[in-house]
Amino acid sequence: MSSKKASKTTTTSGWIDSASITQVVQAYEVGPKKESSPCGWTVPRLVTSLLMFTENMGLAPGTAERARSKIWSRGPIGDITRNLLRSGIMSRPALSDAVQKKVLQQTQHEIDAECENLRRRFNDLRQRSETQNWMDWGIRSAWEEHAENFGSLVDEALIPQLARILDVTVREVRTAHKETSKPETVKNLAKTET
Repeated sequence: MSSKKASKTTTTSGWIDSASITQVVQAYEVGPKKESSPCGWTVPRLVTSLLMFTENMGLAPGTAERARSKIWSRGPIGDITRNLLRSGIMSRPALSDAVQKKVLQQTQHEIDAECENLRRRFNDLRQRSETQNWMDWGIRSAWEEHAENFGSLVDEALIPQLARILDVTVREVRTAHKETSKPETVKNLAKTET
């Protein structure tokens, strides 16, 4: 059995999502410091190793319609994503509407089932200094680009779940979705939050 054949039979198919690409950008911008993000270099190392066997990898589709058709922004996250797609290293999977709907429903169900654990974990992470450093970087360096790529900082399809995790009203999350769909608002928030 050739090594090429062996690698295809011993690896599995999967997707790399935009959050992982963001963590790669952060790791290389911030560097390996003691107070880096909670996962530090784990995700960047994993993404790098996955890209060695690219025949099995694709870019995870977003839940928003806009994310499927949008040309990625100019910025470090968009640059990496666009170049991976252009070079053919990764592909954007074509999923039927039925599959996308099923995946979204499953995600919503999983969040609903684990809401208390997610809320507890979220609150725990917010208390840690390394998380604050990671969040500060994300606000400063990724918010504008994320909102440009996905149309908002909030995924409209997950508003009820986000409200439960954050322990706020659905109306508050809807307002955040609407406001962060405005590029100028996100730009101002990114300046004032850090």
